Amino acid sequence: MKRTTRTIAAFAAALLISAAPAFSETASGNFLNWGITASAAENIEIDVTNLQETSDESNGYTYENGILKILVNYNATIIGGTFSGNVLNKGTISGGTFSGTVTNDHGNISGGTFTETSSVLNKNSGVINGGTFNGGVTNDSGRIDNGTFNGSVTNSSTIYAGSFSGAVTNSSQVSGGTFSGNILCTGNGKIYSGTFTETSTVTLEEGADVGGSYSTTFNGKVINSTTLSKNNITYNGEVENNGTISGGEFGTASSVSNKGTINNGTFSGTVTNESAGSITNGTFAETGSVINNGTIANG
Repeated sequence: MKRTTRTIAAFAAALLISAAPAFSETASGNFLNWGITASAAENIEIDVTNLQETSDESNGYTYENGILKILVNYNATIIGGTFSGNVLNKGTISGGTFSGTVTNDHGNISGGTFTETSSVLNKNSGVINGGTFNGGVTNDSGRIDNGTFNGSVTNSSTIYAGSFSGAVTNSSQVSGGTFSGNILCTGNGKIYSGTFTETSTVTLEEGADVGGSYSTTFNGKVINSTTLSKNNITYNGEVENNGTISGGEFGTASSVSNKGTINNGTFSGTVTNESAGSITNGTFAETGSVINNGTIANG
């Protein structure tokens, strides 16, 4: 296989594209991981000495306005290296350390470490199915299938799996994952399933929806301003109800502070009906207790 060396000085060290094109080593400028033209029959080893901008794609790359674009037939893969600049990925990131802005545009992120200073935008059917994210992630028209998220996540698309210890703002769909931090579900947000640990706090704004065909358990705190109606949902922690509870299983370890309305559900723990609260129906087990400061009409 032919190997061609070209000097362009966009990086602080060498990058290597192999037959299954892959980038490694260190990059300090803006970087675009493309995957459409040029010959895949040659390896291109990029060495850094002098910066020379070019728009001539016959070299297998372009460098314009601070953005390096590598042109290859196959989707290129970043397998390692340190990237301190911006990265636009339309191929695959399977490794490396990233501290700048990363845009995953119809690409795939299966690995890598994204530092606290990084910012990741996942869009245009982009997929995140691995990696450790210590900075912010915006999932916009992409999907999250896996990964470890220690920083904040803003979701306006779909989360299917992953481990989330940072703050999550969901205005679309959560269908899986393990959550141990704060989760804000806005008026358009839906939580269909997932694992919510004892350290989690889930805030449900008016209009948010919880539950689907899968059983889900909330072991942490839930602050509710919407309607909880699904009977296959279990609450084992503290529940602050400012909306309506019309279904659900509230376990023996649960503690419900009702400032809204309870008109159904099974309660095996403690229920405190606050002065603004109303209980019109529901099943209250002998294992629990009810402290009433409001109105009880039935139950």
